[in-house]
Amino acid sequence: MSDDLHREVLRTQGTLTSCFGYDALGRKSWQFASRLPAEKLSRIHNPGIQPDLLVKHAYNPIHRRHQYDQAGELTRTLDKMRGEIKYEYEANGQLHSRDTGQLVDSEEFRCDAAANRLNFNTSQFDHVKDNRLKRWRDQEYAYDAWGNLIEKRSGMGKLQTFRYDCENRLVRAETLVHGKLESTGSYRYDSLGRWVAKVSEVKGRTEQKHFLWQGLRMLREESPGRSSLYLYEPGSYAPLARVDQEEGGEQQLYYF
Repeated sequence: MSDDLHREVLRTQGTLTSCFGYDALGRKSWQFASRLPAEKLSRIHNPGIQPDLLVKHAYNPIHRRHQYDQAGELTRTLDKMRGEIKYEYEANGQLHSRDTGQLVDSEEFRCDAAANRLNFNTSQFDHVKDNRLKRWRDQEYAYDAWGNLIEKRSGMGKLQTFRYDCENRLVRAETLVHGKLESTGSYRYDSLGRWVAKVSEVKGRTEQKHFLWQGLRMLREESPGRSSLYLYEPGSYAPLARVDQEEGGEQQLYYF
C-alpha cells in the first residue's frame, strides 16, 4: 500500500504486516513489522490509527528508527535486533565508517579521487585504474574488454565466473568452491532485451523460471508448480500487488 506520494507505507508478508514512515523531506524515518492484523494497521480500514506511535509495540518482532544529519546523510539507526549503528562521512559525502559498537562488525572505508573503494593498507595516492576495482579485502575481480565483470574470487576458495552475450547481457553464471562446481545460472532474453527465462542448478537440483511481459511491465512468473501474477496501478509501471499460487492451492495476495 502506498501513500499519496507513491511511497510504500504498508506491506503484508504472511502473518506479518510491515509499516513505514517518512519525515518531512521524504526520508524513511521508521519502520516495523507487526503481528497485528493488517486491517488494524491500515488507514483505509482504521482511519484514526497513528502507526508511528506503535513502533515499539509488544507485537513487533522487528522495529527500526533512522536519523539524518543536515546534509541528508544517514547518521544513526536504532534497531531492535541489531542495536545502535552509527555512520560517519567524508566532506564529499562518501561513507567513512560504520560503527556497531563491536569491533567485528564495524567497518572503515577509503576511496580514491574517483570514489573507487581502496583497501586501508594502500597509500593516499593510490587509485583504481580504469575505474575497475581489482581487489577489495579478500576479494579479487577480473573484467573483459568491455568492462563486464567476468570473474570474482573470494576467501575460502570461492570462485564465480560470468559470461555475457554480444549485447553485454549476462547469460551464464557459475560458482565453484575449492574447484568443485556448486551452482550455475543461465539466462535468456527476448528480442526487446526483456528477461524471459532463468535456469538455475544448486547442488544438483534444477529450477526453471519463465517471465511473461505486457509491454515493459513484467506480468507473470512461472515455475513448475508455482506462479506469481503482478498487478499494477492503472496506466503506471508502479506495482500494486502480487498474487502467488501453488499448484492445487489457493491464491495468496500480497500488496506492495
